This record gives sequence, structure tokens and C-alpha cells, in this order.
Amino acid sequence: MKPTISIHYALSSARMSVVGMRVLIVGGGGREHAIAIGLSSSPSVASIHTSPGNAGTRSLGTNHDIGSSDIDGLVGLSIEIQADLVVVGPEAPLVLGLADKLRDNGIPCFGPHSGGAMLEGSKLHAKKTMLELGVPTGSCQVIKDVEDIPKFLDSFHSPWVIKRDVLAGGKGVTVTSDRIAAEHALSSALEEDGIVLMEEQMDAKDYYGAVTTIAKALSARAFLVSNQLQTLAPSRR
Repeated sequence: MKPTISIHYALSSARMSVVGMRVLIVGGGGREHAIAIGLSSSPSVASIHTSPGNAGTRSLGTNHDIGSSDIDGLVGLSIEIQADLVVVGPEAPLVLGLADKLRDNGIPCFGPHSGGAMLEGSKLHAKKTMLELGVPTGSCQVIKDVEDIPKFLDSFHSPWVIKRDVLAGGKGVTVTSDRIAAEHALSSALEEDGIVLMEEQMDAKDYYGAVTTIAKALSARAFLVSNQLQTLAPSRR
């Protein structure tokens, strides 16, 4: 079954109808190109703007030279082009409050407010939220001092799961049974961020899934499950 996108669930009905929409996509990677391709096939969309975009998005609309972390610049651009909807690809602008500021200006945004985005922006915040809500999760220790590394490595069984408490472009987690590699990952994270998490290793499948749900009033609509496959070792490619 082909996935479907219902723009209606992301819009304020008081603001506009879903015909002749001007859509701004924030980001400049392959994900944003794919979003642009999908939106370009919608009869509800009249024009697509992307900032900063790439060669692929340029062929589908207009690119703008405003970085995805320039929150004020993106809000100003949305107002200038009279965007009816802003779709945000990267996590960083959401953590910085782009969705909040857009909604403050009456512009619908596909993306969570900054508080919701912090579930991705901070591993510690996500862990605390799961514990508060009773979501099953592994035990965890917060490390702030490099001298505590040996003690925590001894207290957790191998393989060690090490997580940076920042947005790291999908590269913030190290899972290793090599103690030297674990020590390096922990010390590097402490040097860069001043804090690092060591978490209990939990058995799971080789992939994880994500379900995107759009909620409006008392109704909700779930999209198809997506997953991201990771290379476990060069010999298993």
C-alpha cells in the first residue's frame, strides 16, 4: 500500500483552505528532497520553497539562502513568502524553537514545539521523560567527571552503551565491547559536552521503527512504519 499524506491535519482551518498552498521546507538534505517530491505531487500544493535546499529541491521549486538554524531568518522568510505551511526536516531548528515562533506568527508548522523536540535533542531529557511516564527503558548513569569512567565501566556489563547528550547527526551513540573504545567514547563526550550517559544494553532487533502520528482535536492518523538499518560490522554489509 502506498503511503498517503494528509496536509489537512497540519493546518489551521481558520487560516486557509487546502488549495493553492505555498509550502516552505526547512533543510538541505536528501530527506528534504524526498519531502519536496512528495509535496509536489499533491494537488493542494501550488508552490514549494526550500531553505537552504539543494540541487534536487531546486528542480522542484525555489531555494533560499537561509540556514536551517537561523530561526529568525526562517520566520522572516515564511512571512515574506506568505507560507501556508512550513515542514521542518532537521531536529536542530525544532529544538531551537522554530515551530514555536512560527505558530506565534500564525503559520502552521509540521514539527513539534521545542519541548517536544527535546526528546530528540537530549538523551537525558528523553530518559527522564520515559521514567516519569513508565515507559520501559534501560537503567542509566550520568557521568560528569572523567575520573568516574573506570567505576561506571565496571558497574555495567559489556557491551557498553554510551550516549552523548546532544544532537549529533545520528552519530552520538557508541555500543562496544572494547573497553578502550568505551573509555575513548566517554572521555571524548565529556571533553566536548561536559556530560555523557552510560546505559544498560537491551536486547532488540537489528532495526528500530518509528511511527509518525498526526493528531488534531480528538482524532489521530498514523502513517506507515519507517525503520533505519545500521551497519553492524564491515563483514556484515
